[in-house]
Amino acid sequence: ALVRAPSDRAVQQLRLALHLNAALAHLRRGNLASAAEHASGALAADPHSVKALYRRGLARVRLAEADEAQVALAADARADFQRALELEPGNAEVRAQLQQLRSRMHAERAELDAQQKDGFKGIFSSSKPLYDVAEKAGTQSNAVIRETGAGKHRLVVSCDDVAFCYNKAEPVLTGVNLELRAGWCVGLVG
Repeated sequence: ALVRAPSDRAVQQLRLALHLNAALAHLRRGNLASAAEHASGALAADPHSVKALYRRGLARVRLAEADEAQVALAADARADFQRALELEPGNAEVRAQLQQLRSRMHAERAELDAQQKDGFKGIFSSSKPLYDVAEKAGTQSNAVIRETGAGKHRLVVSCDDVAFCYNKAEPVLTGVNLELRAGWCVGLVG
C-alpha cells in the first residue's frame, strides 16, 4: 500500500490545533506559563489565529495578576488582545477582556499615583529649612581659597571640620576636611 505524506499545510493545521488545545488545557489547569508557550507555538503555525492571541493574552493577564512586578506581561497581553481585535473586530469576548485589562491597569496607575502623591506631600512646604547650619560651640568653618602656584590646578578651596545634617538628630557627615581643586574633589578626611 502506498502512503501519501501529508502536505505542509496539513501539518501546519495539525500543529495549530494541537497547540491551541494544549494552551486551553493548560489555561484550565492553571499552568499559565505553559499555556502562553503553547499559544505562542500556535501563533508560529498561524500568526493570524485569534484563538491563539486570545489564549496567550489570557495567560499573560493571569501571570501578571499573580506577580504584580510583571507589568510587561500585562502590556504584552494588551497587545495580544488588540491584535486579536484587529483580526476579528466583532469578537465580544476579546473586547471584554481588553476593556477589563485596561480598567485594571488604569486603576493600578491611579493607585500608584495616589501613593506617590501621599509620599511626597508636603516635602517642600515645611517651615523648617531644608538644610540646617551646624553650630559647634559658636564657631563656624570658613572656606579658604589659596593659590598653589604653577600647574594645571592652581586654585584650591579647602574647608576643615565640615558637617552636614538633614536634621540635628541625624548627622550625615561630620568632621570632614574637604579640599577642591578646579572642581575636582581631591580628598575627604574625617
